[in-house]
Amino acid sequence: MHRPPLSGILAQLARIADGETLTGAYLDPNKKPVAARNIVRLIPYFPDKLGHAKGLVAAGADHDRPDDAGITLVQIAGWDPDPKGWGISCL
Repeated sequence: MHRPPLSGILAQLARIADGETLTGAYLDPNKKPVAARNIVRLIPYFPDKLGHAKGLVAAGADHDRPDDAGITLVQIAGWDPDPKGWGISCL
């Protein structure tokens, strides 16, 4: 099946996922697809993705958006027993 190339914000998200640092890019949270708006909050469950989270935050991803339970990444970082834990590392 042929898929069209990604463009716009989806292309930026894909480039970050590939490990690219987007210098000067800004990911407007209001223009991201709804499913991607809370991506930084969702990926702590994948510790090998710390680089992706850092790239997203550096590009302006909303790192303080709560999940469906109202919990933010900052709260997760505060509950982490390791002060150098994942949540703090990506902020």
